[in-house]
Amino acid sequence: MFLEVLTPEIARTQPVAKIEPPKPAEYEIRLIIYETFDIPRINQDSVDIFVKASYSPDGWSGEEIVKTTDTHLASEDGYGIFNWRMKFPLTLPCSFPRIRFNVYDMNVFASDESIGEAAISLRRILKKLRTEGKFEQAPRRISLSHPNQPGKHLGEILYSLQIVPKHEAEAHPVGEAQEEPNENPYLQKPKIGRGIGDFLKGAGFNFNIWGFFSARLLKIIIGFVASGLLAIVLFVKPGILTKT
Repeated sequence: MFLEVLTPEIARTQPVAKIEPPKPAEYEIRLIIYETFDIPRINQDSVDIFVKASYSPDGWSGEEIVKTTDTHLASEDGYGIFNWRMKFPLTLPCSFPRIRFNVYDMNVFASDESIGEAAISLRRILKKLRTEGKFEQAPRRISLSHPNQPGKHLGEILYSLQIVPKHEAEAHPVGEAQEEPNENPYLQKPKIGRGIGDFLKGAGFNFNIWGFFSARLLKIIIGFVASGLLAIVLFVKPGILTKT
């Protein structure tokens, strides 16, 4: 607000100031989900972890923008690595911007199961955006909880947050996940927790037994294919070997 105290004579000579709301300012939120720690297992020997981030500019669920990481399979100790970038639009002014995290256990034959959640409010950042023009937060951990298990620690997420003006985001773009342009920072695509063995283990198969049978099955298939080709050469088109 502002206040003017004028004499009647001066007030008659000066027009009333026109009051207008602040002009919209557009930014880009760049959220990176790096890792999870101590995510509990649910009735299994391992947990298949993925993280969902929901951005809401005004605190209403109907306006949320939801994005999801890939899945770290068969984690036995609750550790997951993602290095996954997500981008969201931010327009000021807005009333209650926030980001909500949800960690899930991915299920192959049933619905995914929610493990824990957390939320961060961006309201404290808005003033800094107006004065400094951008915001950057180094990687930090946030603890997870669940409304059905009050007071219980359900692991942590390591994430970082950067908010830049829209014109800067367009001049120096970055990709989602590990897509190009992959910079500021460069995100290495994880290799652990992404193999076929991890998938089979997460689905409840014994990988050692499966590997034994799959190798035998592969040999049988190759044997059938080779036999079929040999039969074609010898009996169906025996002259194919002599053609020039």
